[in-house]
Amino acid sequence: MEVMKFFATTDYDGKSDKYDPHLDIDELEGIYCYELQYPTVFQQHCGYSLKTIGKQMFMRPGTQCGFLLQMEQGVDLKTLPKVTSVYFRHNLVVSEEIFRKSKNGEEYFATDILQMA
Repeated sequence: MEVMKFFATTDYDGKSDKYDPHLDIDELEGIYCYELQYPTVFQQHCGYSLKTIGKQMFMRPGTQCGFLLQMEQGVDLKTLPKVTSVYFRHNLVVSEEIFRKSKNGEEYFATDILQMA
């Protein structure tokens, strides 16, 4: 849940490769949540399936693993039975608090030892 809140309340800057708190409080945003229902969570469903990502050749910290919802063309995410949506308006104080609690996002992006080489 904390990771979802972080990405929902920050903006990514590709040039600087960093996240900052979202400042536009007038925007209405939405988050789509996919419910993991075991034991069938990784089985192929009609037009979509959940896959793991982050299993590269080199060892990676657990914070860099994730999931990919692979969907066939034409499948609408919003209509899937395991997907719920949450809509909210941004709040600058809340965005900054979530950003600060995640140590400016560093909590979710571990240091890559290969970049240091």
